[in-house]
Amino acid sequence: MSPVVKIQTYSELPENQKQEMYKLRHKVFVDRLKWDLDSTDKLEKDQYDTTEASYALVYVFGELAACWRLIPTNKTYMFVDTFPNLLEGEKYHSPKIIELSRFAVDKDLARRVPHVNLMALLFYHVTEYAIHNQIKEYITLTSVQVERIVKSLGIPLARIGNGEVHRIDNTRSVALKIPVGVELKKWFVNAPIYKHGLDRAS
Repeated sequence: MSPVVKIQTYSELPENQKQEMYKLRHKVFVDRLKWDLDSTDKLEKDQYDTTEASYALVYVFGELAACWRLIPTNKTYMFVDTFPNLLEGEKYHSPKIIELSRFAVDKDLARRVPHVNLMALLFYHVTEYAIHNQIKEYITLTSVQVERIVKSLGIPLARIGNGEVHRIDNTRSVALKIPVGVELKKWFVNAPIYKHGLDRAS
């Protein structure tokens, strides 16, 4: 069965799917990574899960396998509120610059579809989303492990702020930007998306 990928706004996302997403985030960030986050009833939700957010979701066998949150930087977003020191004074405030946060993958489901690279699949669709919505750039705070994976996919990125590795909740983390320019669009056009059993986006 081919994965199903959706990008929906907070308002469009049905409540039961929100709950599935919060449950996956708890499983990844609280149970597995041991981050010190507020959670209730094994659901991880924060102050940035509002009507300003959109979500990229991957479903495998009808179950949520991966998720990512998208927030325009002209709204309230995590980087500037929680980790402003990581930006070293750099300013990101535009509806065309999007923060990516809360990337989570269900490893058990991922093992059931070994032919699918969930990171590549999500990046393909957030790139498509960026092209269709004239997004200029993504910024994200992520682990050095995810940074390596993204680089291995051939996706153009650069560290922002002072470029150093920061330890956040026991995770070695870096601040990144992914420009939606010629290089990323070239990656999008040539992405081996056929491996995922999906039609290439138009």
